[in-house]
Amino acid sequence: MANHINKISSPIVILADDLTGALDSSCTFSSNGYKTIVYCELPKNIEVIKKDLASNMNQVVVLNTETRNSTNKKIESMYDLLFSEYKWLFENSHPFKKVDSTGRGNIGFEINAILSKFHIPYAFVCLPYPELKRIQTMGIIKSEGNPIDHTQNNSKLPKDVRYQTEKSLEIQSGLKTRLVTQKEIDTDEKSLYTRLKSMIESNVKIICFDSLSRKDLNQIYNTTKKYFPKCLLVGSAGLTKSISESIAVRPYKPPKVNIQQNPFALISLSYHQTTKTHFTKLSDLKKISNITIDTDALQLDTSFNKEYKRVCSIIEDSIYSKTNIAIKQNKQPSLGTKNKSFTSKRLHKFLSIISTKLMSYDFYKTFILIGGDTANVVLKTASIRKIEAIEEILPGIILSLPLPENNVRFNIITKSGGFGSEDQISELISKLL
Repeated sequence: MANHINKISSPIVILADDLTGALDSSCTFSSNGYKTIVYCELPKNIEVIKKDLASNMNQVVVLNTETRNSTNKKIESMYDLLFSEYKWLFENSHPFKKVDSTGRGNIGFEINAILSKFHIPYAFVCLPYPELKRIQTMGIIKSEGNPIDHTQNNSKLPKDVRYQTEKSLEIQSGLKTRLVTQKEIDTDEKSLYTRLKSMIESNVKIICFDSLSRKDLNQIYNTTKKYFPKCLLVGSAGLTKSISESIAVRPYKPPKVNIQQNPFALISLSYHQTTKTHFTKLSDLKKISNITIDTDALQLDTSFNKEYKRVCSIIEDSIYSKTNIAIKQNKQPSLGTKNKSFTSKRLHKFLSIISTKLMSYDFYKTFILIGGDTANVVLKTASIRKIEAIEEILPGIILSLPLPENNVRFNIITKSGGFGSEDQISELISKLL
């Protein structure tokens, strides 16, 4: 991608492993005059993408592969499809692989699949997103200053949290992997280039970087772009921000959207502690009706239907009183409930029919969707297959619009589930009221 990023004849292509990641990794390009289209799922008719690009090549094309929690077999199948059906899209531009800034997912295996299918010699991986207080030092990913330990999800990792990013990628990919430390990044460009060149010559296939700041990310991107244009760049929205800041400004202007004083529905399936804190803060706001889904009630059809009627009644009362709403689940399902897969399917089904109910009234003009699962379910329910990323309202919180062919008219605001200060959602709401 680095070879072609400034050329009009070549779009910027991002492969994201979930929907909220697809949006937060691409939203900063629109302010530089790049039409940014996110495909919520891979189009069955690839002529749709070709038609879009024919009208405007200054685009960012974002494909949501939804592979973060996928098996190796499904990931392999996904990239077989991409390479066979979308080969024309990558002929003049390398893909950027967007991954989670905390290292969740089967990142190493996805990298291996892309390198193999797309015949790319090596990958550079930079996960940090300093604006969200996610950094990496000595291979340790930290969020809000707290080390993230993936050993509980991967017994093959050494107990020592140091170098965990490097070791995790090597185990997942089966490829020789090395770490560039903060000390090495702090050297001059020539020294960093020499270090990277030495690693590549010793047959290292994945090189991951520590990073503490925006300055570090910019240096990493500029060095790799200048000296290693054939590489696969892998990272979070932190790294795509460096890319968007380096490209030439284009004339495209995204649609103007007024998000103030429009009725909104805030929805989340996440039970992450950060999300719980956000909703606790919202409970004090009188202009929002809080609805809590009883997750345990969804296990049986009888209680499922009863819970649906209860929630619908609150929604109807909220619309009658012209009140915004916030919907969440009350807790993780009790230990006595059925397996997680069954519970997840029931919760998704419930959210789908509740979303249908919300949309049928055409009252709520903005849907705030927290977490990739939530966004996926709601947008699929509305048959929204592609959207345009408009702007980043707050770090990691993205405003987007369904394209006209979707025949729906509401604003979409998305946020990944597990980050943000305790006042972040309250700050967002203050911009809407």
